[in-house]
Parts: sequence; C-alpha cells; structure tokens
Amino acid sequence: MPGDPTTIPAKEAVVIIVDVGPSMSKPSSSPFTPTSLEGAISAVTLLVQQKIMFGKKDEVGLVLCGTKGTHNPLQEDGYAHITIARDITSPDLDLLRYIENLPPGKYVGDLLDSVVVAMDMLQIKTAGKRYLRRVFLVTDAHAPIAEDGWDTIVKHFKQMEAKLNIIGINFTEEGQNENEEEEKKQKPPSEEALRKLAQEVDGMVVPVGQALEMMSYFRSRSVVQRTSFRGILEISPLMKIGVWSWTRTSEQKFQPMTRISQQLPDKMSPVSIERTYHALSDPDLIIDSSETMKGYRYGKSLVPFPKYDEKIMKYSAEKAMKLIGFTDEAAIPRHTIHGPTEMLSPDPGDPVCSVAFSSLVHALAETKSVAIIRYVKKASAPPVLAMLSPHIKLNYESLFLNLLPFSEDLRAYQFNPLSLQSIKPCFAPSPEQLHVAKNLIDSLDLMKAGEKEEEEEEEKEEEEEGKGEGNSAEVLKPKYTYNPSLQRFYQAVQ
Repeated sequence: MPGDPTTIPAKEAVVIIVDVGPSMSKPSSSPFTPTSLEGAISAVTLLVQQKIMFGKKDEVGLVLCGTKGTHNPLQEDGYAHITIARDITSPDLDLLRYIENLPPGKYVGDLLDSVVVAMDMLQIKTAGKRYLRRVFLVTDAHAPIAEDGWDTIVKHFKQMEAKLNIIGINFTEEGQNENEEEEKKQKPPSEEALRKLAQEVDGMVVPVGQALEMMSYFRSRSVVQRTSFRGILEISPLMKIGVWSWTRTSEQKFQPMTRISQQLPDKMSPVSIERTYHALSDPDLIIDSSETMKGYRYGKSLVPFPKYDEKIMKYSAEKAMKLIGFTDEAAIPRHTIHGPTEMLSPDPGDPVCSVAFSSLVHALAETKSVAIIRYVKKASAPPVLAMLSPHIKLNYESLFLNLLPFSEDLRAYQFNPLSLQSIKPCFAPSPEQLHVAKNLIDSLDLMKAGEKEEEEEEEKEEEEEGKGEGNSAEVLKPKYTYNPSLQRFYQAVQ
C-alpha cells in the first residue's frame, strides 16, 4: 500500500545558501560560466524560477556566506560574515533581480555556520506547521568548515525532517580518478566534509553542471495530493472493501493568464469581464440573465428547457463503486481505455480492508484479469464504466482505475482490407520489401532504443520485470519526457 499522501505537506520552505567568498570570484572550470559565482547565480536563478512558476505555495529564503557584514539572529554567538539577504517568504521578481546582481564577497564565512543559520530560519518559520523543509548550499567548498557541534547539526536535521542538497562548483566526480590519492588532491578543501554531511543527513551532492541541466527543464506544477474518492468497493452485498482513490495521471494544461489593462497607468491592474444578453430582433434591448433559459435544437426548431426540466433530464446516482464482474485483461482493447488514471489503495485506518484489498490485487495479477465496475465518484454525478487492474511493486500494492467507453462513445469506421489477396499484383510488395518494413518497425521499438545507465531502484525493478535486454533500455519514458508546448510557454514567460 502506498504511503498516505494526506500526511505529505502541500508546501515547502526552502533556504538557499550561496557562498560568495573570494574563491567564488575565481575563474571556473566550466566553459559556460566564467566564474564560480556566476555558475552559482545561474543555478539559484533557475531554482527560484521553478518555485515561482510551479511551487505556488512554496516559500524561499536566501543566506549569503562570505559577506563583509554580518546579519543573522545568531551573530552574537559567532557566525560571522553570514547575512540573511531574504527571510523565508513567497519568491517574487524582486528576489530574482537581487540574485542576478549578487555582488562577490571578499571575506570568508564558515559553511557549517551558514547551514546552522539556515536551519534556525526553518525552525522559526515552520515550527508547529505543516511544511516540507529543505536547505540548498551552493559552494565551491573552498571556505572552511569547523566541525564543532557536527553531531548536533546532524541530529537536528533528522529531527526537523529537513533535506540537504549541496550544489558543488568544480566538484570532482566520485570515482572519476582511479588514483585515490590524486583524487583527494584535486578536491577542494571542504568537499569531503560536505559529502560526509550530506551522507549523514540523507542529503545529496550534485555538481553544478548536472544541477543546471536538471533545472533547465521546467517541471510540472506542484499539485496538492488529495483523495478523489473515499468510499466502499462493493464486491457483493456481503463483501465490501474501504478504498481511497488518488489521481495518478491527468493532462497538464497551460496556466491561465489574467487580463490586464493597457490604458491604466498601472498595467498590472487586472480587469473584469461583464456579460450582457441582447435580443437578436432588438439589439438595444438588454435581457436579464435570470430571464433566459436553454434551448435544444430539434431540427430547425428550438425547444425551450426551463431549469426544472434540466434537472429532470440529468441522470444522476448515489456515490458508489460496485463490481459488475471480472474479465481477462486481454479482452479489453487498449484503444478503449480513456480518461485520467486513478490509483486505489485500501483505507489506511482499517487493517482488515488492507488484507482483503491485497488478496484482490494478487488474485487479479495471478489470473491476469481485471475487474469491471460501476463508478459514481460523488453524489448526483452520472455513473461511468471503469476497470480496475492490479499494480504490484516491492513496497506497495494498488489498483489502477481507468474509464471504459459506453456504446455511444465508440466509433466504427469501415476500411478496405489490407490483405495481399485484395491488392493489385503491380502494387503487391515483394518478400524483400516486407522484410525491410518489418526490420524498420522493429528498429522503432522504444523499449530497446537506449542504453542502460545506473539509475534508481525503480529502474532496476523494471529490469527484473523483463523490460530490458542486454545493454538496451527504454527511452522516452513519460516521467522523463516533457511536453514541448508547455516547455516553450514557460521559457517564453521566463
């Protein structure tokens, strides 16, 4: 069973630490950024842009390490040359402009001290509130690290359930050099300590080049995880299973734009739209919306339907999810599956439901069957036909819910047969042509078009399920393939 998403906070508090010390002004090894600080600015700018566009509820704070002055609540205890440039609040264009013009510092601040200041900011902002907590540290690791209080910092990170992401400027790739002594010499002074810290708090270290590549792709907007259905899956009058449903896939649409005035001095002022109704026979006559009704076009005539008749026309049912029967999964043609996908899990508060739900999932998987159900998502909604298919992973089990068409939804088109017997001899393909066409189709198989790389556990699971052969791997996976139209839109806004 997947974890209960209701326990996952809908917003994230992020503190970004940027090392602006003297070493960050030196030339960078990257061909894309002349100095390390410019590489840091590029990474932080992309990160904040992501938050502005997709994390509508997320909040961002900014800390500079290596400034001339000191401005933080802990400065009386040391923590010198560390400045809170921006408290944790909603990111905006002013923050982006400040980051883009970030001045280099001439002083050296302790990187571990800056992490403590960031944790203090998170603690003050999120204490007793439902937030995800994260710290980003962007540095070339030339600034010193005093390891006093190391264990306390690690302990507080875990108690706060905060994440640490370190974006390394000019960091060496682990295992890139076969000579360990040579590799240590190439590392910046504090890189090894930062990697150790990230490891102990379950964080991650990413070279700046990889970070820029990752963040240059605009992600989809963050979505609050809410159940779309909570009710009973009725197998029979004597067997009922409490289930929760979540949206698994849904079309990502363009973010709506707000109309603003070009005439007002403040062009950021939105405008409203007013709608009026006029009679075609008398355009000067304004008709109140309460005096209008819908009309159904019956041939050339319009049949009026008052609101009380509209309610009679609408077929509705009580909220329900009832089993109709079972069928072989091969009996459901792929082209008949449509609409968004939902994922069912058992009621997390009922262990008996979990056992019954698991039994149903495994029974469907072992018999290669699917369940056909009558689904009414909410009261007074029209019923739909749907199927439940099993989905089993190492750490959870679930059922995927997909809508099925009614007879009126199907389109039956007639086409001439493509058998060789029906083709004129002059147009009939030769055996060689058929062989070439077959090889062309085989070469377009996306399941074997790429090469395997070391990836997450989920990738390894797919290998075990037989989704890859030899050194081949699937390409254009939906979770890694972004909509080019949306990407172009976001880049234009940027």
